[in-house]
Amino acid sequence: MGRMIGSRNNLPEATREKVSQLLNEQVASAIHLQLLAKQAHWNVRGSNFRSLHKLFDDVFSAATVWADSLAERTAQLGWTVDSTLEFIGARTNLPPVAAELSDGQGLVDGLVKALSTFGANARKCIEQTEEEGDMATSDLFTEICRGVDENLWMVEAHLQ
Repeated sequence: MGRMIGSRNNLPEATREKVSQLLNEQVASAIHLQLLAKQAHWNVRGSNFRSLHKLFDDVFSAATVWADSLAERTAQLGWTVDSTLEFIGARTNLPPVAAELSDGQGLVDGLVKALSTFGANARKCIEQTEEEGDMATSDLFTEICRGVDENLWMVEAHLQ
């Protein structure tokens, strides 16, 4: 997990370390979400192909922004970002989506579960970063939650 590179940020070093660890874990999950969205995007088949193909790419784009924002906040706090494949595999808690899956409804269901888990993670991080006194990072997680909720709503609409 990242290492300290230093910063003159006035948050206590212990706070910056703990928050950076949370951020690194959420970067891992955001990258995993990107991969799941692209997996769905590339493999979807069926009567709703066009709309789902575009929707899954929209989720990928949003997850890319979230990963970048989380990683940049980590750097702002004076820590490196760990985005190695090994770290991502060990730290993400998003449910997998079967690689052989290509039906639209199955992919929608898998992405709904992944988005829901990612949103739950972000909500926990809001509370944890508030408890640490890092309101700026808490605000970032609040912003991410709003985006996850919107994307979840868009994807869930295809389950009806």
